[in-house]
Amino acid sequence: MAKKLPNIDPQELSHAPDALKGGLKCVFSDKRKVTIGTGTTRQSHQQNVYWYVEQIAPERFGVWMLNENGVPTGKRKEVGKDELLSSFYPELEYYNKHIAPKVLQMTMSVSRGEQCRSSSDFDGATEEFDKALQFDESNVRAVFGLGLTHLARGETHKAQHTFKDLIALEAAFTTEHKHLFNEMGIQLRKNALFAESVAFYQRAHELSDKDENLLYNLARAYFEGNDWPGCLRWLDKCLQLNPALKEALDLLHLAIEMIGNEKVRTQFDKPHLDTERAEQAQALWDRTLGLDIDLD
Repeated sequence: MAKKLPNIDPQELSHAPDALKGGLKCVFSDKRKVTIGTGTTRQSHQQNVYWYVEQIAPERFGVWMLNENGVPTGKRKEVGKDELLSSFYPELEYYNKHIAPKVLQMTMSVSRGEQCRSSSDFDGATEEFDKALQFDESNVRAVFGLGLTHLARGETHKAQHTFKDLIALEAAFTTEHKHLFNEMGIQLRKNALFAESVAFYQRAHELSDKDENLLYNLARAYFEGNDWPGCLRWLDKCLQLNPALKEALDLLHLAIEMIGNEKVRTQFDKPHLDTERAEQAQALWDRTLGLDIDLD
């Protein structure tokens, strides 16, 4: 059963943010064969399936499923203009009457939530993100925003619950949400949720394995969690991808300084590096400095 949705104010929708304007936005349909029953009661018929379509480039379009509340959800599929026009039929009246008001209301709730969070109005942020999630419980920006709001308020238990929802959303770990999952991983680490931070970055790494900043953040999460093997393993991967990344070099240099230096380890509250890890860190440092790179 569909959830009871927030009331839609037509006057408020007339002030939709610029992000909602420009480019084609519409609902398209295609026909699917649907079979019900079994044996002698088995019947098949054609059924219209509705999709939300939004132009993302001059000749490219994003296609999303519509959920039971009539708003786009899930991971975006991309199609070209020819495929869109040959495989789908535009449903402009259906879009204008049933879908556009809900999409605008949901998007505006997310935008207001992000504005509230930026100004540290965490009560307002929670309220707006919750409104958006009534339309689509898998709305990536709303789930991210709610999780970051919980972390900002120190609500660790609620943040962990939201984290579980996020890590299951494949749509969360795409290029368009890169800044959000980086911020989420950093805030998890800063709230001493090291295991969650590591799991989050590893999930992101599965879908984007050529991002040196992501690899550095993984190394940093292991460092904060006092896991030298994990820290050095991901630092190695990071510096193989970008030997000149300053943050990674600084972290490696700090690890080198801690070898045999109890004062520095005590200052950062870090465990002893055993012989194998000390040799690994030194070898990584020597290898990186031996490359012809610009460290300025």
